[in-house]
Amino acid sequence: MEELTVEERQKRMDKVSKLLALAMSPNKHESKLAARMAAEMMERYGLSAGDIKTKEDVVKGMTDVRMDGATQSRRKWESALYGFIGKAFECSGIFSVRQPWYVHFVGNKADIEMVLYFAKFLRRWVAKSGQKEYPSDHNKRRDYCFGMVKRLGERLKEFTAKREEIRTPETRALVVVKAHSVESFKKKLFPDTVKDGRNFYRNHDAYMNGYKTGEKIPLARPIDHKGRKDKQVRG
Repeated sequence: MEELTVEERQKRMDKVSKLLALAMSPNKHESKLAARMAAEMMERYGLSAGDIKTKEDVVKGMTDVRMDGATQSRRKWESALYGFIGKAFECSGIFSVRQPWYVHFVGNKADIEMVLYFAKFLRRWVAKSGQKEYPSDHNKRRDYCFGMVKRLGERLKEFTAKREEIRTPETRALVVVKAHSVESFKKKLFPDTVKDGRNFYRNHDAYMNGYKTGEKIPLARPIDHKGRKDKQVRG
């Protein structure tokens, strides 16, 4: 175990925290690599889970970030996608009702970073796939996109369930604290929010076509051997 100054120790803890955030990725290869690198650093520098995340860290780390919608008017499949992604990474989304529309993501800073990445990446993928499949039929394109989002939401939920299986009791306790902090912070910032209406599709064939495509969309955020994140995807 290497001896560190206070400043060096803090830098290592920050690095491990980022790796642990990446270990929550739905991509199995990325998740395993990040988790292994975090474990190796913790062993090398004698860091414990308590050093990395505390209850106070979680509460103090709450923030909100605004992200504009990709179009002037809100597409319901897009807001549904944001809802699935936010839930997978333990954040909450609040949508505007006016044009141009936008979403406020509320949560821990590290979690929001992941949410923003996947939100921009997946909305672009879904929109382009819909335009390619149904270039001249708006209604079928909308239902096709709903199908894709539905399957993506299921895959993100499956990832969340697997993540829960490997969490320690200490980590689960912090998740409860985080969930309470997100909800409290959201109510403080946006006290008058109301629930959105249900999403419906009309063309079953287009919807199921999109649902099948949703299985093929990659849920990945690659990192290299030094732990650096891929930055080539843009929203």
